[in-house]
Amino acid sequence: MTFGEKLLAFGGYTLVMLAVSAFVWFANFHGIVSYPVLPH
Repeated sequence: MTFGEKLLAFGGYTLVMLAVSAFVWFANFHGIVSYPVLPH
C-alpha cells in the first residue's frame, strides 16, 4: 500500500466512525432509539 492509500483508508474509517457516533448521539438525544449501553 502506498502512503496515499493508507491515508485514504484511515480517513474513510474515521469518517464512518464519526458518522455512526453522531447518528447514535442524535438518536439518543431525540429519544428515537434508546441504547442502554451508552451513557445518557
